[in-house]
Amino acid sequence: MKTIEEGNKLIAEFMGVKNDISDIYYLPEFAHYFNSYGQIEWSDCFRLNELKYYTSWDWLMPVVEKIEKTNLGDVIIHGKNLVEISYNKQTQLYFESSLLENTWLACVEFIEWYNNK
Repeated sequence: MKTIEEGNKLIAEFMGVKNDISDIYYLPEFAHYFNSYGQIEWSDCFRLNELKYYTSWDWLMPVVEKIEKTNLGDVIIHGKNLVEISYNKQTQLYFESSLLENTWLACVEFIEWYNNK
C-alpha cells in the first residue's frame, strides 16, 4: 500500500497538476492563504505534504469524476464506508476505514493500474 504522500502525488499527476519544483504543485482551483514570514499571502501552490486528496471530498471528487470519464473504471460509493472500484474486469471492495479514506484508496488503486496499462 502507498503512503498518503505517495498516493497524493500519484493522484496529482493523474489530475495533470503541474509540478515545476520537486515537491511544489500548482493547483489554482485550490488556492489558499498561508502565513509566510509573518504575512498572509495568497498561494495556489502546495507542497506534497499539503495535498488534501486524502482528507477533503472537495479535492477527491474531481478525481472520481475523472476516473469515470476515462470509461475504463468505475468508483461506486455505496455509503456506510463501502466503496467499490471496478476496472479491467476486476472489482475491489474497500470497507475497512472511513468512506473518504476508502474512496481515496480506490482512486489510488485505479490510477496505479491505469499508469501501468
